[in-house]
Amino acid sequence: MTVSIDEINPYIMQQTNGQLSLNEGDVPNTQLKGQLSLNEGDVPNTQLKGQLSLNEDVIIHDLISPTTLYIQSSEGILAVSNDYVLMNECTKRRNRLIILDADLNLKTLRPLRKTTILEATHCGHNRFLLLSETQVFIIDAKNMSSMEVIKEIIPYEPSKVFKSCCTYGNDNLLYLCYAAWGTEVERWKKQSDWELVKRYVPVNDTEYISNIKVNDNDVLAMTIYNSITDQWRLEICVAETLSKLKATALPTSQCDYSLSLVNYNRWLIYNGCSNNLLLVDQSGTKQNISYIKPIKNVALFRRNNLILRTAEKLLILIIADEEIGKS
Repeated sequence: MTVSIDEINPYIMQQTNGQLSLNEGDVPNTQLKGQLSLNEGDVPNTQLKGQLSLNEDVIIHDLISPTTLYIQSSEGILAVSNDYVLMNECTKRRNRLIILDADLNLKTLRPLRKTTILEATHCGHNRFLLLSETQVFIIDAKNMSSMEVIKEIIPYEPSKVFKSCCTYGNDNLLYLCYAAWGTEVERWKKQSDWELVKRYVPVNDTEYISNIKVNDNDVLAMTIYNSITDQWRLEICVAETLSKLKATALPTSQCDYSLSLVNYNRWLIYNGCSNNLLLVDQSGTKQNISYIKPIKNVALFRRNNLILRTAEKLLILIIADEEIGKS
């Protein structure tokens, strides 16, 4: 069954344990199922069957029920913490942030006027950082009462604008990159206040970085476009120094590439122009995956909920984390 985001709460009140199922047409195609170990009907595979019963009134502890939510947005924001999923809805009629917990309880918050959120990342217990072109905000997912500006973090020149961000190191370290040729990357550290640790210039003037993500092994990945060769690449480097460890070519694309972290310190690479995705580990080994339509964003909630976001909807699936990306 599919529901709109506004129908979630009243609908759940009418259903046993708030279980929402997927229409057959919402299930990923065969290749994606094989790569992510999804059985027919989106039920958990044998490695999860021992923990979950498969009858209609199954109670899934610590996971979100398989669900399809219709949430349109020009910018497909998606981030997860241990307890919450953060997304946005951005259309001509509506602009709001949305928080879901594991029981699909919903909270919303309107961003500041004329503020477009480019990206979101988890930052400490129940908190998220929100990146706009010129500011970084923080919200408390448990309260969802306001967006607070982090005053210390601003572009170092008035003409500069932010492009991407990620946190790591118990979420007290923040990486930011700018939307410019010869992209600069900044490393910030949270102490009593946020302090700039270092500014890097890892690419030349004919290149720009579209997205950055750090894994649990302190390895940072960047998607980089070169205007001379008209080629994209994934560059994997040491997070602390940005010293290059590995570079791997990406398919030609007219859209910027994005990155999401998945299990075993790997990155899922995708863009809004194609339904082809790449799964890459930190040694640069690539694995091709296809989906039925282009992906706007991907996240993992508690290792076993795969959350896929397209331009029109958000799809929550149950997977087996031991086999994600393995055939």
